[in-house]
Amino acid sequence: MRTQLSQVTVTAYVVPLMGVGTLLLMDNVSSGSVERMTSSFWGQAAVVGAFTLYAIGFFLIRRMSKIAV
Repeated sequence: MRTQLSQVTVTAYVVPLMGVGTLLLMDNVSSGSVERMTSSFWGQAAVVGAFTLYAIGFFLIRRMSKIAV
């Protein structure tokens, strides 16, 4: 039998949403900041790297939260 902790599941979803929310909030506060950031190769690489790390974190949190009973 396998079970999963519900709070950890919520955390797995909230962590990436906070990153996306911060990106959108930053663009609202300073209009065009995301466009300026993603106009260069290094800015695009940083955004892709950040989303990759969020995805890895999501899957690791989900994987570590499964408990075999």
